[in-house]
Order: sequence, then structure tokens, then C-alpha cells
Amino acid sequence: MEPYFFLNGSVDANEYTWFIEGSIESEESEFEYTFESAGTYLIGLVAASGVCSDTAYYSLVVQSDSICNPPSFVFENRSGYRIFPNPARDILYIRGLPSGTTVEIYDLTGILRLREEESDGVIEVSGL
Repeated sequence: MEPYFFLNGSVDANEYTWFIEGSIESEESEFEYTFESAGTYLIGLVAASGVCSDTAYYSLVVQSDSICNPPSFVFENRSGYRIFPNPARDILYIRGLPSGTTVEIYDLTGILRLREEESDGVIEVSGL
């Protein structure tokens, strides 16, 4: 299986705890992990600074190594929308958003790279 790289997107935190299926896997801000088998895994991050903390979870779908099925995860938030695959090369699928919702994609430096009205759940990202 290919390794997955978990990147921390929290702001102003200085303590981190990453969980996979409820077990602590790392206390670094970012880490790499190789799953033993395909499946769906619950990933969690607790980011803290002093007495303040916040927790984020997402469902990660790990697929077998294949040129046709690259490793990916599905992000599903509490509102029920889903974004996949990640990473996306050509097409990004978004499910559960109302038609006409404006989708914005930013790079890691905060620069807006795409702003598009979502209509059919398919966003072309090959030019990014």
C-alpha cells in the first residue's frame, strides 16, 4: 500500500493528536501512515493551544494499489456533503451541495485558484 500524508490545517495550535480508528498514531503536526489493507477508516485530529482545542474527523477510503484506483479519501462534513477523490487530478466530485452553490478552491498559501458555481457535482481541476 502507498503511504498517506496527513497535513494539519489548524491555525494557532501547538499541540496535536492524530487518531486512526480511535487509536493515537501521532502527536506531530503532520505525519505519514501506511495502511495494511484497503477499507474505510475514521481519521481524527485534535489541535490545541493551552486550554483551547478543536477536533476534526473525516472518513478515509483506502483503496488497493492500482494505476486505476489511486489512494484517496472522501471528506464528509456534518452537513452531509462529500468531496472526492483527494488528491484530484482532473475532476473533483462534490455531492450533497444545493445546485448553484459557489465552490472556491484555494492553494496552501491562501490564493484563490478557482471560483465556480456548482451545478452537476463535477468540478474540472486539471488546470490548477
